[in-house]
Amino acid sequence: MKKLLLSVIVLVAVLSIADAAPFQTMGMLRTPDAYILPNKAAEIQFVYYMREGKRNNWDFENVPYGMMSVGILDRIELGVFASPVEDVYFANLKLKIIKETLKVPQISVGLENIFSRVPDHYYEDPNDPDTSTNPDARDYEAYSPYLVASKQVVIGGVHTMFNLGGGMNRFVGQVPRSRIFSGMFTSVEVSPLDNLSLLGEFDGQDFNIGGKYTYKDFSFKVGYQALENLFKKSEGNGYEKDFRLAFGVSYLFDRYAKDKRRPDIFEYATNDDLNPINVADTTVVTDGTVTTDGTVTTDGTVTTDGTTTTTDGTGQVAVVGQDGTTVSTGIQVLSPEMQVLVGDLVRLRSEREKADDELQKLRDWIKELKARKTP
Repeated sequence: MKKLLLSVIVLVAVLSIADAAPFQTMGMLRTPDAYILPNKAAEIQFVYYMREGKRNNWDFENVPYGMMSVGILDRIELGVFASPVEDVYFANLKLKIIKETLKVPQISVGLENIFSRVPDHYYEDPNDPDTSTNPDARDYEAYSPYLVASKQVVIGGVHTMFNLGGGMNRFVGQVPRSRIFSGMFTSVEVSPLDNLSLLGEFDGQDFNIGGKYTYKDFSFKVGYQALENLFKKSEGNGYEKDFRLAFGVSYLFDRYAKDKRRPDIFEYATNDDLNPINVADTTVVTDGTVTTDGTVTTDGTVTTDGTTTTTDGTGQVAVVGQDGTTVSTGIQVLSPEMQVLVGDLVRLRSEREKADDELQKLRDWIKELKARKTP
């Protein structure tokens, strides 16, 4: 693993990569999320970046660049960015503070653009002669700290992730209208398909959109930075002629990692999360009805410890006593994913019981054979 990581670092260092821009190392497009690469995992990313802008008199350019990040102890993620051609070098660091659960978001703190030569608070003097020749200098502001929270949810059966955070320096807008938000940023990722995600964010300066497609350990990204410039009038402040579009491909080395960077939310579930249906105390009979007292029902009810929980198509739950009277009613809706998880657990318990039955039959048969051989 050490040889692999060293080879990747050397590969990134010797590439003629240049400039920053729509993609960074720590999350979405331009904004970080709170998730951390697992221990002994690394990700390398190469980007083909196209940009143009007339406000600062820079013409259309094709700018390839690359990045790499590694996970350390399941709590720290370290990213590097290097541009030997333009003499741009910096690192990004992120530390997990609170781990995500079903109800609690994951929270991390980070520091971006470590060792960058662009001074912090560059937005206060963007015409500094030492940096004004680089059209992306605002993205390189040194030592840019941030705090971010991330939460995965399922909305209408679609996996969605929300991020909300705040930072300084590079996260602070360059124009008065952007500075109103004082470095606040937010983003959302919607995954209508397992391998396809749609990305949208406000990075404290611009609105960015993009998409991501994942195939095994490869991820393919497309991103457009400063979407709002497309809607500005032709005779505006000059930013309406800016153009920033990037295509990226990344590869995840996680052969030796035990965890994932962003675990599936199903993995957070515990027995307590499955209430009011007590899966541990249920068995499955042949008609699909779940019972614990040996009775068989045919209307799809779930019987646990003398009470019956029924569900209809609206998700309303009624708890009924043994005498048929309604004990309580209310809205206690399990998400579709949790319902699937409950069903899987019930089926697993059923299979285990079948296996136990078959094993007991085998024991009885062996016992019978021994008895026949005994004189």
